[in-house]
Amino acid sequence: MTYIKLPGFLLFIIFLIHPVQAQDQPDFFGAVRIGYSTFQEIDNEVYFADRATNEMQARIHLGLRWQATSQIRFTGRLAGRLSTRDEPLTFEMKSYTPGSGSIPRNTFIFDTLQLAWSPNENLTLTAGRMQPRFSLAGMIPKGFDRYFGANMSIGFSDGLWLNWRFNDNYRLHLIASYNSPDGSSHAARTPMDFSKSSSRVTGYAQIEHTDTDGLWAQRELSVSWNPSTLSHISSTGDYLAITTRWMMNLPFDISWTNLTAGGELGYAPTTPNRDIYSEDDDLRENGAFAWQISGYINNVLDRHTLGILYGEAEPGWLISSSFEPNVTMFEVRYQYIIASNISTEVRYRYRTPKQDGLSKNVRSRISDIYARVTFRF
Repeated sequence: MTYIKLPGFLLFIIFLIHPVQAQDQPDFFGAVRIGYSTFQEIDNEVYFADRATNEMQARIHLGLRWQATSQIRFTGRLAGRLSTRDEPLTFEMKSYTPGSGSIPRNTFIFDTLQLAWSPNENLTLTAGRMQPRFSLAGMIPKGFDRYFGANMSIGFSDGLWLNWRFNDNYRLHLIASYNSPDGSSHAARTPMDFSKSSSRVTGYAQIEHTDTDGLWAQRELSVSWNPSTLSHISSTGDYLAITTRWMMNLPFDISWTNLTAGGELGYAPTTPNRDIYSEDDDLRENGAFAWQISGYINNVLDRHTLGILYGEAEPGWLISSSFEPNVTMFEVRYQYIIASNISTEVRYRYRTPKQDGLSKNVRSRISDIYARVTFRF
């Protein structure tokens, strides 16, 4: 219940300093996303089987924003996943998610309970259960670190978040996240472990360029630190990751559209020892890379966007909800914006293992197609 106690305590302290003079009435907001997907999986390692699965899903967001004072804002949101899979419907108050970074299907949870203090327009300090999400820009948002809540998934981060634009060109994000002994509140794949007291807090820092109107639509560099999460299997103990994201507005003068392309590169120097995966000599002794590239034909006739993406993550990349360890991914997606609050998307995705024979990682070829519609209010 840390994510409830922390904003409540800070709310009390700040209100002692700034007496409450409500600026606005509470503002209710939300979204409903409905989708149909079909998966086909071919497992050559175990069953030599071809399995197909069809599923209907819905994701519901119901939220409230309250501008308590000119500097203080409270936001709460209830989120739920519904599925046609035969799983019981539950409501959870856990402070962690499974390793994928998303709560299970047919589950409801408060994914936002936060208090934000903005003493000026360039500085915001947020406490509680938050949504600090960082992905490669574009209509197919995916990220190698601190990105969650895509498609039908629901995730969060518990802790403190400093968002500071320290000059005209740069913004700094500093995040300290609380982790339960049972797991992280963001993606943390096996064999990461949070049972040690020294792994209760993980850190994330990002610097980004704020000028996105010229040639560069995105320029970001981030570092995350997960202490003692590998101490049970590795001499290094800590898991460190460095990522950078770049997106370019391509300089082609086309009246009916605009083109963008970019990529993300990540490197984790301290990963599990090689023998936890395989004795294959082609697998590096330590360290892991992850990368993705994407390109878009945007806003065709102001309503249509087509995108394509390809990415890879090596076996030791453990902190992405978008990419499982040891995976290659190809995706093409089309989006049609029906109205300002209604959009539809269709996606085809194909995933394969990057390296065969790694018993504790992806070993299936998986193709999936989904169609979804999103209503916002």
